[in-house]
Amino acid sequence: MAKISRLLDAVKELEIVVPEFQREYVWSLEQAKELMVSLFQEYPTGSVLIWETNSPPEIKNNAVRRERMGWI
Repeated sequence: MAKISRLLDAVKELEIVVPEFQREYVWSLEQAKELMVSLFQEYPTGSVLIWETNSPPEIKNNAVRRERMGWI
């Protein structure tokens, strides 16, 4: 299992991203950290979808988003 610090680094480096499906992403980095800590502490959650893709980076709103792995 990955360490929380490694996952947080992956979020900062855009290795783990939240794709925009129906709405724009509005969580702060602190909220995302709290979710990951909750997951590692095995608190109950709703559904979580994780997938890996080899798609090239997507340019949206003048920002490059590496879509190698996404979280909802």
